[in-house]
Amino acid sequence: MSLAETNQIGQPALVFDADWGAFVAEMERFGPNESSEADTRIDFLLERMRDCNLDLAHTAKIALERKRNIEDWEASTAAKISRKISWLTGEIGQIIPASAGAMLLDNGGKTQTLPNGSYGYKKRPDSVEVVDADAVVEWARAHELPVVQKITESVPKKTLKEYAKTTGETEAPGCWRLVPGADEMFIKPAP
Repeated sequence: MSLAETNQIGQPALVFDADWGAFVAEMERFGPNESSEADTRIDFLLERMRDCNLDLAHTAKIALERKRNIEDWEASTAAKISRKISWLTGEIGQIIPASAGAMLLDNGGKTQTLPNGSYGYKKRPDSVEVVDADAVVEWARAHELPVVQKITESVPKKTLKEYAKTTGETEAPGCWRLVPGADEMFIKPAP
C-alpha cells in the first residue's frame, strides 16, 4: 500500500508498511530520544491504531447516514407506488359496471381472467350483529343453544349464524340480527 492510495470514503489509506526509519528520524527531530526504541515503536503503532479507530467511527457515521437515506427513499417510493395502485384500482372499478358483476354471478363464474390478471366479485361472509348481549344470552337459553361462560356469559356469533341457516330466522328483535354478506369487487394483477 502506498501513500497515494485512498480508502472507500476518499481519505488517505492507512499505511502500515511506512518507512520505519523515516518515522524514527522524525521522532528524533523533536529532541533527545529518552524513550527506548520499543516505546517509539509502540507509540507509532498506537498512532496507527488511533487512526484506525477514527476511520471506523467515520465509516459508521457515513453508513448510518446512507441507511437513513435508503430508508427514506424506500418509504417515499413505496408511498408513490401505493398511490398508483389505488388510482389504478379506482380506474378499473369505474370501468367494470355493477351489471358486469351480476352477469359474472348469473353465469356461475365469479372471476374474469385476463392475460395480466383477473377481476371479479366475491361474497363476504354473513355476520351477526349483537344489539343486546344480555338479551342474546336469554334468547339462546330459550332456544336451547349453547351459552359460553367466561367472566360474563355470551353466545358465539358462529352459533347464531348456524341457527339462522338451519331455521331461516334472521333476527330476534332487540337481541341480534343476521347481516347478509355482500358481493365485493376484487382486482388481482398477474404475478
